[in-house]
Amino acid sequence: MGETISIADRARKGFVLGTTASLSDLCVTEGLGLAGLDFVWIDTEHTPLDKKDVCAHLVAAKAAGIASLVRVPWNDPVLMKPILDMGPDGVVVPYIRSVEEARRAIAAFHNPPKGIRGFGPLRASGYGTYPIAAGATSAPRPVAVFLQAEHRDCIACLDGILALEGLDGIIVGPMDLSASYGKLGQLDDPALVRVMDELARKVVASGRILGISMGYDPGRVAAWIGRGVSLMSLGIDIEILIAGARNLRGAVDRQLAAPAPAGGRPRAARKRPARKG
Repeated sequence: MGETISIADRARKGFVLGTTASLSDLCVTEGLGLAGLDFVWIDTEHTPLDKKDVCAHLVAAKAAGIASLVRVPWNDPVLMKPILDMGPDGVVVPYIRSVEEARRAIAAFHNPPKGIRGFGPLRASGYGTYPIAAGATSAPRPVAVFLQAEHRDCIACLDGILALEGLDGIIVGPMDLSASYGKLGQLDDPALVRVMDELARKVVASGRILGISMGYDPGRVAAWIGRGVSLMSLGIDIEILIAGARNLRGAVDRQLAAPAPAGGRPRAARKRPARKG
């Protein structure tokens, strides 16, 4: 837990790119760091990752020099507390639908009197080796606070959420957001595009970080960059693994199907075996 520039400060000053870790092996996060990504999004909302898995990914992230965001399953301080004590660079709280929900989420990051977080001298505080000043639990650097805009109710009260103290950024969940309007996956729908344009405009104007978590699509990536996004999580580890394997399979199949070089030995005809089931 050395003194490095926080993920929030890096996003404010430029652009950070990451992807989601859903697999339990810590080598996933280490490999993503070696690939040159800026952060790993460790997801506990939609994956089977448990607390031990999360902690292992956080240790691997530090070793690989990649920042870490953990998305908790729900806006619940009981679920958030052990994750905060593990010392991630940021925590993402999903499905915020009101100013009061946003206020409760932010309070879970802080000790009294500012919030409701309990003291735990664990990884976030260097296992008790960091100086504890004025009741602050963690230490060299605060955990970045990200809330997700994934429902039309959040859009309706966005001004109030953006006015709250202690909020670093808003990360858009476009699929759930589209579903809340009865248009699941219709991300090019003109009405939804207007909603996202206005959402982005407000977040950027407030000085908060605008983030997006979605699958990779060149046109949508360009659109969000144009809206001022500075934190982007694209795809997921297993998706990247499948895409890489398909590219490898396709490249070798094309080589096998190509004509033999002049004067070379003819290639034996080969067919891929049919898949069972």
